[in-house]
Amino acid sequence: MSHEKTTQVLVTGFAPWAAHERNPSTDVARAMHGMQLGNVCFQAHAPLPVEFVNAASLALEDARAIGAGAILALGLAAKTDYIRVERRGHNLCTTTEPDAKGRVLTNQSLVATAPATLDTNFDVDEIVATLKAHDLDARVSDDAGGYVCNDLYFRLLAGARLPTLFIHLPAHAHALKTLPTALATALATLLR
Repeated sequence: MSHEKTTQVLVTGFAPWAAHERNPSTDVARAMHGMQLGNVCFQAHAPLPVEFVNAASLALEDARAIGAGAILALGLAAKTDYIRVERRGHNLCTTTEPDAKGRVLTNQSLVATAPATLDTNFDVDEIVATLKAHDLDARVSDDAGGYVCNDLYFRLLAGARLPTLFIHLPAHAHALKTLPTALATALATLLR
């Protein structure tokens, strides 16, 4: 009788910020907490602060603490009405919007020794196909933005050395009842 090792997946979401009194990324992350599909178990650590550098540092600490074998980071794309599965992170902050601590990092490289972009090692097309099979409007995106979501994603891709994925959720994501299970199914299938 074989005993497969359980793969722990860290799932993160962000805190509310600015005019966004609710951040559905934390709602979805928490809904995934404790889900287990085969040998893949999801552990939510949310909310992360909407802060450059600090969000990634906390997520990396959480990943180490649970012995994560993969990371799924979720964030809010308030102006998008579909799920954006992000293929890559960019080594540049391009926004002039301050984070929750008032910091602005416009036109700054995020990791000095890293390349201009880093791609996820998850098959984003497969993830989109699984989400669509659950009647969810999902699309591949090549631009994780220039704000804290991209900062988190790029720093995780550069520092985690684990399969890592970032997904932007629309503001109404908390109402997409099949989303937590669909995300868990998509990742568990690729991690098995």
